Amino acid sequence: MVVKRAKKSKKFHGTRRHGYGFSKQHQGKGHRGGKGNAGLGKRGQQRATLLYSKHIKHLGRIGAMVERRGRTHEEAITLRDIDLRVEGWASRNLVKKEKDIFIIDLEALSYDKVVSSGKLNHKVKIIGAVSAEAKKKIEAAGGSVAQ
Repeated sequence: MVVKRAKKSKKFHGTRRHGYGFSKQHQGKGHRGGKGNAGLGKRGQQRATLLYSKHIKHLGRIGAMVERRGRTHEEAITLRDIDLRVEGWASRNLVKKEKDIFIIDLEALSYDKVVSSGKLNHKVKIIGAVSAEAKKKIEAAGGSVAQ
């Protein structure tokens, strides 16, 4: 009759050390084996056929990482956002209010440009870059634009 041996993991259930002696001996990173593709060695490309069968084309990064110089991200704000926020900005003294006109300095609010999306219900004077369509909407609402 064939006798099945108990697996080590089952055999040591309920014991503190699971057969590894002093309990710190089996806690280090060296027992983990590695991360990702570590340990593939000089014959690691033999695994490529397995990866291709799982539709994985490559391991790791491909190509040089190029720093994109000269490209800046332009922070834009819509007319709708201005209309929603202008009174809150005025209460926190981020924009000035003269009579019924709000004077908005885009640079002080960390914006580069105003785009025309949305409606404007407040009279505003905007100091900074404004798209052509936004300029028409601002002037139609009774405001003005200063570059």
